[in-house]
Amino acid sequence: SSDVCSSDLHQSLETWYNIANMSDDKASIERTAKRLRKARRAKHLTQVEVATKAGISETYYVQIEGAKKNPTTSVFNKIIKAIGINSDEILGK
Repeated sequence: SSDVCSSDLHQSLETWYNIANMSDDKASIERTAKRLRKARRAKHLTQVEVATKAGISETYYVQIEGAKKNPTTSVFNKIIKAIGINSDEILGK
């Protein structure tokens, strides 16, 4: 069942990534960024802590959380793992 969850997660991330990157409307990217920020704060984590745990630079994470950059699916997966949440909490399912 772990493979099924992993597959579902991957599918959700791919869907989010494709929608965010193909959308001319920045609203979906900003909504996702706000959810990341809210989840991080709820877990009492700093941006530095999340970036370090995810293996990315603080600058890049700040840009993602600020809706300035779209992370790759791989980076997004690392971020949600670093925060300790699942994709549904961020993707709004």
